[in-house]
Amino acid sequence: MRFRFELRADRTGADGTAPLYLRITHHRRLYRVATGIRLAPADWNDRKQEVRRSHPLAKALNTRLRDLLIEAQRLSLKHPNDPEAVRAALKGPRGDVLDFARRHIERLTEQGRYWEQRKYQTLLLKLHEAFRRLDWEDLTPRALERFEQQLRTRWGNAPSTIYKEMTRLRRLVRLAIREGLLPPDRDPFLRYEMPRPGRPVRRKLTLEEVHALEALELPEGSRLALYRDVFLFCVYAGGMRFGDAVSLRREAIGPDGWLRYTQMKTGARVELPLPPPALEIMRRWERRDFPFVFPLLEPGDDADPWRLRRRIASKNALANRYLKQIARMAGLAVPEEVTTHTARHSFADAARRASGDVFAVSRALGHTKLSTTQRYLSELDRDAVARLIETVWGHEKDT
Repeated sequence: MRFRFELRADRTGADGTAPLYLRITHHRRLYRVATGIRLAPADWNDRKQEVRRSHPLAKALNTRLRDLLIEAQRLSLKHPNDPEAVRAALKGPRGDVLDFARRHIERLTEQGRYWEQRKYQTLLLKLHEAFRRLDWEDLTPRALERFEQQLRTRWGNAPSTIYKEMTRLRRLVRLAIREGLLPPDRDPFLRYEMPRPGRPVRRKLTLEEVHALEALELPEGSRLALYRDVFLFCVYAGGMRFGDAVSLRREAIGPDGWLRYTQMKTGARVELPLPPPALEIMRRWERRDFPFVFPLLEPGDDADPWRLRRRIASKNALANRYLKQIARMAGLAVPEEVTTHTARHSFADAARRASGDVFAVSRALGHTKLSTTQRYLSELDRDAVARLIETVWGHEKDT
């Protein structure tokens, strides 16, 4: 009985990745077991039978493949003339938690839900590193507590991240119950106390800090200048998300100076006039016959939604590194907390303070529910209590 991994390039999906299988050969007959891993052909080294080091998850994925191969070899010793038994044992009669997570990721991939499948892929890697193998009957409240602890100590996840990971795992359990893989009374979350989500760090810039970024002298045409300007444009353009700014086409700005676009994340339509500083930023980066407002993508990158999202994720990581450097250069407080999303927080806070019109702020942000905006603003306005106390007790200083 021989084993070899095989990337099925003939089954390459719209995202450019293909499924990887463990191929079992016995007496010239072929059997396959899905590994649950999808890779771009360029990320697979068939000669070495491993994921190339250039892949960001190469170490974790290769560990999974080695574990699978060792298990296959062990089973072949137990069933030396029965490859079907080996195949069935590797797959499991109903699969395990990790196998179910892989199938869920495949469904998300088929549905084109790029960001969601990325999140569940991260969860799957953490589950694999924590448990190696996890049968449904082993997913107990105690196992959940152990996994929560590893999220905190092994990966150093913040409370909000731990809460999100456990929420995704709970979602997988509920789906398994719905599909009949797990009896409802075996739901481990019934006897497990979910961690508190924690208060997210929502860094916002004051108008003075925004102006400090504007006044910062940076080499013309440099990457520092580009990412600074994209950030400022997001602030001025109603708290636009970084991904929307990266993929913003020139025709989204009409001759009347109004910005009209559809948010990538929510599908909400946003229309608002651009203030002069935003228009000036656009003019600085305008390039003849170039489709995008900012030179961060290449023409055609937005033709494939999967490629577009991968490109945005890459640019976002790079932008966050540059923004921390820029924030330090401008003398901003706590520069390590400045990210691309800080632009959205900064606009929301400044707009509410200036107008007091939560409905208008909600429309500019593209929120579909006013309650979302209210929650968003309440998390930002930590100094509201300080202002209240000052108002109530400030007169004490004068007495």
